Amino acid sequence: MKWVKIGPRLIGPGEPIFIIAEIGGNYETIEQAKRMVDYAKESGADAIKLQTYIADKIAQPGSRFEVKGLGEISQYEIVKKFEVDVESHRQIFNYVRSKGLIPFSTPSCRETADILETLGTDCYKTGADEITNIPLLKYIARKGKPILMSTGISTMTEISMAIEAIREEGNEKILLFQTTSIYPNDPQDANLRVLETFRRAFNVPVGFSDHTADIFTPVAAAARGACMIEKHFCLSRTDPGTDTFFALEPGEFKEMCRGIRIAQAALGTSQKYILDGEKKTAKGFRKSFIAWRDIKKDEILTEENTIVKRPGEGIWPVHYPAVLGARANKDIKKDDFIRWEDITKRS
Repeated sequence: MKWVKIGPRLIGPGEPIFIIAEIGGNYETIEQAKRMVDYAKESGADAIKLQTYIADKIAQPGSRFEVKGLGEISQYEIVKKFEVDVESHRQIFNYVRSKGLIPFSTPSCRETADILETLGTDCYKTGADEITNIPLLKYIARKGKPILMSTGISTMTEISMAIEAIREEGNEKILLFQTTSIYPNDPQDANLRVLETFRRAFNVPVGFSDHTADIFTPVAAAARGACMIEKHFCLSRTDPGTDTFFALEPGEFKEMCRGIRIAQAALGTSQKYILDGEKKTAKGFRKSFIAWRDIKKDEILTEENTIVKRPGEGIWPVHYPAVLGARANKDIKKDDFIRWEDITKRS
């Protein structure tokens, strides 16, 4: 699998999981956004993602959208309320960078992609709704920056066509997210095994853009080898916003980040070996041959006069063919370890 660099961060196998706090349209003031950045930083996020909209170019006035738990809402009205303010974006981007995090956003059209370019974005995130928007994908691809693609409401054929369109523009910096475009979606719909399908099919870093309302599903994605985790973030689910109703609050987000880091650390390596910390355990817990009763010199060792018990300071039982039937070279007292120098192997 290929690695892709986003700003100073290398994304791919063996690298720390890239955790993205999606603050999108969940803030109403710059100060509120800055507080979210502070909490995300404290929680362990690596990046902050916004959403960059121009309402007239993303949704038709009067269009309605069914949202689980909220009923029908007006796409246009919500987007209009949180549409792009270039100066606000600039201030938030600068603040994110001052905290050592990476800022980027989801453009909704060519104009918003151009705005993000002027802000010096290190990458672009495309939403699931853009998988079939080949003209926009090609336009973004020509900017030469990494593209993080969500894949909700998409088939493998559509994803393959989108990736090919980007590659046709000479851009190989593609990162792919497994996504379920239900808000929120139940964990059983996360379909995390698709991560391995993407790895095999497209040879790109893969991640999980999560729309569940829990902290456990993204941790499971980390355990499945996701290189990136994107999670919606808010200060409070009672705040107004485009997706606060299923976003994580600061304490939850922090616990999720902790779980992700633990899950990745627990994956370890594919090589099986005895760890340094296990060596003391091996000496104490492994078993060895011990005299079950007093054994006289020249007596034959058998299952009746020997026993296998902890600790492993004598001859390990894996060597039983050489021990049982061997002759004692000396008197061995009950409960003494049987050592190689104590026996003559049977011929």
